[in-house]
Amino acid sequence: MTFFPAGWVTVLPAALSAAFCLATGLGATRRWPPRWRRLLAWLGWAAGASMIAYCLLFWIDLTMIFMLPFGVDSRDQLVGLPLRSAGVAAGALTLWCAATELRHVRSACDRCGRVHGLSPERRTEPSPWWAYAGAYVAVAGLAARLSPALVEGLNLDGPGGAGFTIFFGLMVLAGTLLPLALAHLWGRVWPNWSPWAGQFVPRWLVLGPGVFMGVGLSAYFGVGGMTAMAVGATPAGLGAVLEIGGYTLWGAGLLVASTSYYRLTRPECQGIQTGLISDEAG
Repeated sequence: MTFFPAGWVTVLPAALSAAFCLATGLGATRRWPPRWRRLLAWLGWAAGASMIAYCLLFWIDLTMIFMLPFGVDSRDQLVGLPLRSAGVAAGALTLWCAATELRHVRSACDRCGRVHGLSPERRTEPSPWWAYAGAYVAVAGLAARLSPALVEGLNLDGPGGAGFTIFFGLMVLAGTLLPLALAHLWGRVWPNWSPWAGQFVPRWLVLGPGVFMGVGLSAYFGVGGMTAMAVGATPAGLGAVLEIGGYTLWGAGLLVASTSYYRLTRPECQGIQTGLISDEAG
């Protein structure tokens, strides 16, 4: 990805992330006016997202390890993957610190992180309309990605043999079952026909893949792929538009639906359970 800046420019997001996490972790911003703390939090979001975007090859590294025998490019796997992993982890930590700072600015509940009266209180509440929109945009993105291959004839004899077939099956599930589970109630509470009817679905069983896939697709194709087409590094033909655009929609839809799932599946507030806080307002 030669269109990304090189040299010391790449150090800036890392430096901003480190400074932001240190400042918020030590409580140096607690007495700042809310508007400045909010601005700082959004700068933290930008720094963390930039680090994840710059490490976009991290997801391709993982895919290659799954699809191909280990050692195909052992030097890059042993050196590049750990470095990109560290960058993604640092970016995720920065995003977490930014979200925590925003919760403090919004005077969210210390017990559960909700703004009572504005945030959903229980996982059985219906998903907002934008969660369904995100889920079905993700399904549409997968359909757009697969449309050229379906027209030309699907070939599962990829370079990884059986590994590629398994990868393709997981890919289809991640583009259909996963986004729908993020939006629909059966993704939060096991349906009646399942052996665990009525029980809560483990939160990270659905949310983990949703966030991981959403961030990976948005970073690699939404940032890298779209930039490559914009600068002419990738021919902007119909096939490329459907592939890169489909992956981008898929990732963006997963992130939107995952946001709703995260809000709905928070543990119920202990204050409400003990009667310290009403259901409707904090």
